[in-house]
Amino acid sequence: MPQFDVFGKIHVKDWAYIGSTSHIMPGVTVGEGSLIAAGSIVTRSVPDGEVWGGGTSSQNLQC
Repeated sequence: MPQFDVFGKIHVKDWAYIGSTSHIMPGVTVGEGSLIAAGSIVTRSVPDGEVWGGGTSSQNLQC
């Protein structure tokens, strides 16, 4: 096993919600109080308090 970070870590902050079957790519941070819709593919970091969803989740969904 390598002694260094090969893929990048995923950081999930407090009160963040991630829907089932979502894929979070390496190096992504899920912000505090944010929500990732079920089945999303998250390729970029999500800012605090935002709702994201979709195929390649770089979309901020409005409720």
